[in-house]
Amino acid sequence: MEHEGTRTHTPQRRYAPGNKLSGRIPTDIINLNLLLELQLGGNQLGGPIPDMPLSLQIALNLSHNLFQGPVPISLSRLTSLEVLDLSYNRFSGQIPGFLTRMEGLTRLVLSNNQLSGVVPEFGGFVIVETDGNSNLIYPSPAAPPQVAKKRISIVLVVVCSVCFGITASICIQYFTLNCLYRTEVSWLTNDRLHKSQIKLSKAMAATCRPVNIMQSNKFYNYYKVMMPCSVYYCVKKIKMRNKLFSLHS
Repeated sequence: MEHEGTRTHTPQRRYAPGNKLSGRIPTDIINLNLLLELQLGGNQLGGPIPDMPLSLQIALNLSHNLFQGPVPISLSRLTSLEVLDLSYNRFSGQIPGFLTRMEGLTRLVLSNNQLSGVVPEFGGFVIVETDGNSNLIYPSPAAPPQVAKKRISIVLVVVCSVCFGITASICIQYFTLNCLYRTEVSWLTNDRLHKSQIKLSKAMAATCRPVNIMQSNKFYNYYKVMMPCSVYYCVKKIKMRNKLFSLHS
């Protein structure tokens, strides 16, 4: 196989598929440093694959030829290559791990060779074709989408249940305390004679100051409160931890 001796300063593509080319790929192909794509599929090329120019970015197609042996590590240099087609050859051995580290790769075609061993894990953005290699071992497939969705649904149900339980608990506590608060208010104002003289805000403020405590026991604190009418009142406050007990007593 021979290539053109002249060079240009514009990006190049080389197409030579199905032309019955034989022999080896010339080693000086590496000097074509403006080559973006090389299509050599459908020929009778063989022998070692030489170092390719780093400018290859679009595709390298060596399919339907007579290449054999391990996939050459020299291909790992083509970090910007998007498509690599090595199908319908006689490549053998394991699929090399360096192929998973070719950052630009979006499609890898290894079909119908003699590859063996465990197929390495590629990124989700890489399309890998390996059919026709009878000795390849495939790792356990990831959970099918429907299973993953089912797991997500279960998690959401659990989270929603927990959130609902917390919300319900807060609401119960709120209404319980509200009922207790109303009970205390009723106790303060059930006497019509004094109802007009009692200011609830003063009573609530007084119960927040320990200095106003007149008497205390296990269930209640009694506070002395001066109302705006200049009359002292005794306010009973149920202790928080015993409020539910007091309601049922």
